[in-house]
Amino acid sequence: MKALNMIKPKALTPGDTVRIIAPSSPFEREHLEKGVLWLKKMGLDVSYDERIFEKTRYLAGSHKNRADEINRAFADSRIRTIVCARGGYGAIGILPFLDLENIKKNPKIFLGCSDVTVILNHITSETGLITFHGPMVASSRFAKGPTTMTENFFMKALMSKEAVGEIRHDGIRVLKGGTGEGQMMGGCLSLLVTTLGTPYEIDTKNKILFIEDIGEQPYKIERMLTHLKMAAKLKRVKGIIFGDMEGCQPKDDKSFLLEDVILDVFADIKVPILFGFPSGHSFDNITIPFGVNVKVDGDKGKISILENGVM
Repeated sequence: MKALNMIKPKALTPGDTVRIIAPSSPFEREHLEKGVLWLKKMGLDVSYDERIFEKTRYLAGSHKNRADEINRAFADSRIRTIVCARGGYGAIGILPFLDLENIKKNPKIFLGCSDVTVILNHITSETGLITFHGPMVASSRFAKGPTTMTENFFMKALMSKEAVGEIRHDGIRVLKGGTGEGQMMGGCLSLLVTTLGTPYEIDTKNKILFIEDIGEQPYKIERMLTHLKMAAKLKRVKGIIFGDMEGCQPKDDKSFLLEDVILDVFADIKVPILFGFPSGHSFDNITIPFGVNVKVDGDKGKISILENGVM
């Protein structure tokens, strides 16, 4: 990440307008409507353009059109928060069309995960704007109604000017001890790897690296982690947090766990490593800010978000 002054968007408050955009794959209108209903129950006004229902092959419209929707949302002073409909495929293709100066001049909450990983990291790295990794309104899980944890951390991260603070969760396991502190960055592993060797590759220097994914077999996880390692992206990290990695445990061979594979790859990397943090493709989806300082305690198995992501 460049030496930037970090920009914190304004906190979300009841009555604010939330704009829904579609930066990746198409989605079911029914799922979107259920997600919109939940946002409205929180007292928020919701808007979207019918163009988000466009389909270009397996994408929600062309790269240019999807980028234009983001650019318009940032430029519109009536909109306070931008929430992605869903992930899927194709977000990386819109990066060249994003108007970064417009985004920097009109800071606002930008929320998404999965395929949206590349947009979150690009915006934060290039503009200094804090972005948010969390639930998307037209995802199948969100449409069923967010869990209590998902809802609570959505409000803590986006609607409170206080730091989220310490996060403990029964599912978090310690893979390596020690402590580390730095700005949180990362997201879906398979997307992080696609940026390597491009102008959009993730900056991990002095960062707390968050890594999550779904449905990838251990050999694929090992290959991707090794790729990050060989690209020197694990050399100067301060700590690593893995999601719960749903569907990534070995299916047939019960003689090892994904955690064993991770420890092999990270054998010579002496930073705290936690596993099982519920954000992204997990049942619970904790909203976390990218670009703020976070502390990882590998001795106590806890994570502390040290500063507020909104102002």
